[in-house]
Order: sequence, then structure tokens, then C-alpha cells
Amino acid sequence: MSDEREQRYCPCCEKPVLAVREGINEVLNLGCVVLLTVLTGGLILPLLLLIWVLWEINARKAPYLCPFCGSECLSHSDIRRQAKRDINDNTRN
Repeated sequence: MSDEREQRYCPCCEKPVLAVREGINEVLNLGCVVLLTVLTGGLILPLLLLIWVLWEINARKAPYLCPFCGSECLSHSDIRRQAKRDINDNTRN
């Protein structure tokens, strides 16, 4: 597995962390695609491309997790959205 890392904010630890989310092993998958393509004479390639696209879409939905506490981390845009909500809630009251 090739993990993806990104700077995020952990609400539990209350600090910026280098958050991690699981990736896929591209080398292993590429080897399987090549092998299946050769064995089927290329007939399976459209199906494998569809599976790859769906896998990538699903992988982007995986959350980044804090390496210290394991909780879901927030992106910088999530923090800005939350701050705007807090400001709007305070002005309404």
C-alpha cells in the first residue's frame, strides 16, 4: 500500500498534523492489468479501465486520519467553512 500524506488539522489533538490515508499498490495493480490484458488479448481492458476509474473515485472519498489519535482530520477549507458558520451563528444570536 502506498499511503498518501497531507497537512491537515486534527480537532482532537487541536494541532496541525501530517495526516495519512490509505492508497493502493499501483505496481501490483499494473502487473495484474498487463497480465490480464495479455491473457485475454486485450478484451478485458475496457472493463479494467472502468474498474480503475471507479476505484479512484472511491479512494478520493477516504478520510485523512491523524497519525497520533486516529481521528478524522479537517482540511484547511473545512476549517474556513466551520469558522464562517461560527461567525454566522454568533451574529444571528
